Amino acid sequence: MTYEKFNSGRRRFIASAGAGAAVTAGVGLGFSQRLVAGGSGSVATPLLVYVFLRGGMDGLSYVVPVSGANQVHYAQDRDDIFIEPTNTLSLADYPNAAGFGLNPLVTELHALRSNMAIVQACGHPLDALTRSHFDAQEEIELGTPGDQSGTTGGFLTRYLQSVSHDPDAIFTSLASSNTPPVSLAGYPDVATLDSPSSFSPNSGRYGDTHLVGLSELYGGSGSLDLAGQATLDAVELINTFDLGGYVPAGGVVYPDTGIGNDLELIAQLWKLDLGISTATVNKGGWDTHNSQQPLNPNTGFGRNIRELSDAVAAFYRDIAADPVKDANDICIVIQSEFGRQVSENGNRGTDHGFANPMTVIGGRITGGMYGTFPGISAGDREGDGVIPTTDFRQVHATVMDRVMGGGPGIVNNVFPGLSYQPVPFV
Repeated sequence: MTYEKFNSGRRRFIASAGAGAAVTAGVGLGFSQRLVAGGSGSVATPLLVYVFLRGGMDGLSYVVPVSGANQVHYAQDRDDIFIEPTNTLSLADYPNAAGFGLNPLVTELHALRSNMAIVQACGHPLDALTRSHFDAQEEIELGTPGDQSGTTGGFLTRYLQSVSHDPDAIFTSLASSNTPPVSLAGYPDVATLDSPSSFSPNSGRYGDTHLVGLSELYGGSGSLDLAGQATLDAVELINTFDLGGYVPAGGVVYPDTGIGNDLELIAQLWKLDLGISTATVNKGGWDTHNSQQPLNPNTGFGRNIRELSDAVAAFYRDIAADPVKDANDICIVIQSEFGRQVSENGNRGTDHGFANPMTVIGGRITGGMYGTFPGISAGDREGDGVIPTTDFRQVHATVMDRVMGGGPGIVNNVFPGLSYQPVPFV
């Protein structure tokens, strides 16, 4: 795609209170308050995709103990939500994964295991443990466990401020929500959308007559006029994209789910070379206090984990099969704010715990299981939760340093005070 038609002095993209907000509100597209020079993307931009599983995913129903003492304790403490070892997906060929298998509903992720790292028992440091959804999510997205006030902006904000960007970028970060998440707090260049379908203004709400009228209304030279003009340029540009006609590479078919649609749109926009270098995706519904159902593909945990697996795998395969793009230029990090307790509760569910596995997928990732699983005997637990052995920041730091190419110096910018210990999945 070429963008010569946007090489005029009006090639500016902004949304602000007033004109910008008014134009973009109906299409679900928001540009934060910044004037940037639009362009076709003159630099190949690597992409970091951060998938946050909100609600506290049960890691033991994802990465399942299948042998040894851990399996014995797991079976003793779970009746209705127990997964038989013979039902799991084998990790016999997966480095360092002895004693574990995967939930049988993640067949698509299982097929990517040569480029997928699972880091066991990730979480807050022991002196900052919390079972509060709000506190845990806030502190993870700020990158400051135990502290919600001692830093400026989210951890992805600090990452983006520490790396170079395509000088022709239209926007550098995409959030699949109607407002930027805390991880991007304070970053002045985020495009947000409340649903993939609303990203395109082709619905007719802003037809030619409306656009002409708005163009005349904001035809001056003041700041409000410039904001309106720039937003109209954004609408005009988005109108040139055939978002509804996107054909994924390699015959990939994305699942028609919320996370599937989000990741499909991210893939499409990244391929358009708009300069996007980070994207965030949320998937809720993991707070399974009742009727967890880890093996039911149509409800509860089972449906969530299947949708996650199918969507992430489709995204990875789409990029890997593209004739121009490269799976080495993407990295997907999947995290939840905490895990669940080892013991099943009285409602066939699980209550809030602590540590949880994190998953990292990309062309540069060496597949295998990493980190130390602390065990789940009664004496190994912390308040019936799995004890964290890897600070979640170490996983993000390794990705930013070694996968995205930021170098070790980036770590102190993003996570001040962290004693960096790279996780060897690269």
